[in-house]
Amino acid sequence: YYPSTDSENRVEQLKEINGSWNLVDSTLTIDWQPNKVFRSKQSIYTITRNDWGEFYLKGEDVELHPYFW
Repeated sequence: YYPSTDSENRVEQLKEINGSWNLVDSTLTIDWQPNKVFRSKQSIYTITRNDWGEFYLKGEDVELHPYFW
């Protein structure tokens, strides 16, 4: 993510968030290092497939979709 300095400006340097993950069946669990983006130390997502057959993560009231280049 790119940290925000205020409501209009962002720092141009990418900041990576480290963590470890575990996949069991279609459940992905991520244990995050402390950070400002994911306030919870652990995120749990379900790997889901949309109508077009593309996979995405669903959980914690969000959907995370891959970007295709």
